[in-house]
Amino acid sequence: NYQDLSYNTALYIDLSGNISIGTTNPHEYKLAVAGNMIAESVKVKLQSQWPDYVFHSSYKRLSLKSSKSSLQGNNIYRKCRQQRM
Repeated sequence: NYQDLSYNTALYIDLSGNISIGTTNPHEYKLAVAGNMIAESVKVKLQSQWPDYVFHSSYKRLSLKSSKSSLQGNNIYRKCRQQRM
């Protein structure tokens, strides 16, 4: 009898792509967490403000040389190496 079974759901994705952790009912939210959550950073933005401009044909991309110079000038390489250690 399946009604006598007890189980815990760690992760559930419904047919609409909504994700729930610790529950099987995301209540129409894209992500629902039943319980505590910890994060070092959470960014909340309206979808209309997401940076999709990089996919427009008029967007001017940096050359690889310019990208490398920018990363080196801002010490991005060094910061990434420090975080991986």
